[in-house]
Amino acid sequence: MFYITFSGYYLSRHREKIPERKSHNYEIELCTTPNFQSVVDGELYNRAVGNIFFTKPGATRQTIGEFECYCLHFQCHDEDFCRKYLDQLPTQIFNIDTYKYTQCLKEFVFIHHRQLNEPSEENKLLRDAKLTTLILELYDVSRTQISSGESSKYANNIAVACQYINDHFKEPIGIDEIAKAAMLSPSFTYVIFKKVTGMT
Repeated sequence: MFYITFSGYYLSRHREKIPERKSHNYEIELCTTPNFQSVVDGELYNRAVGNIFFTKPGATRQTIGEFECYCLHFQCHDEDFCRKYLDQLPTQIFNIDTYKYTQCLKEFVFIHHRQLNEPSEENKLLRDAKLTTLILELYDVSRTQISSGESSKYANNIAVACQYINDHFKEPIGIDEIAKAAMLSPSFTYVIFKKVTGMT
């Protein structure tokens, strides 16, 4: 069902902009570096540790700053699955259970490399099942995230804010720290956070 063109850990040492490129695959990235940016089809996305980033074939991409990430580039040969799930996923940053997703992605990479070294039907089925799980989790999250009207413009900032809260929930943090992480003003963060998540 899937043809994997790349899976593994990627390190970029470009301090400025990486040259623009056209993607030929579906791409999933799990960021492990704080504070860098990606431009996809002219739209700017603020990236942070733990963000899951998804893009589709045909997207024009460029990254600004040094970064590291787990990444997976693949093609799908099941038209029904593509139409029902992959093509319904927006290019966006997802805020999901980072630990669980990291483990799933690491397991996928391990299984894929085992399949490359020891090709077998069992390894191929395990690999495809693991990738299907990753995609369906993104699909499920994308259907529950609110992103309409003005709030959609700030969904990435709020994803960063959510990750900051996740990472610092045991510390005494307030709106000022959260707003700084999201790169928004405190008053606007309060308003847009509620619009995007439905919570104060």
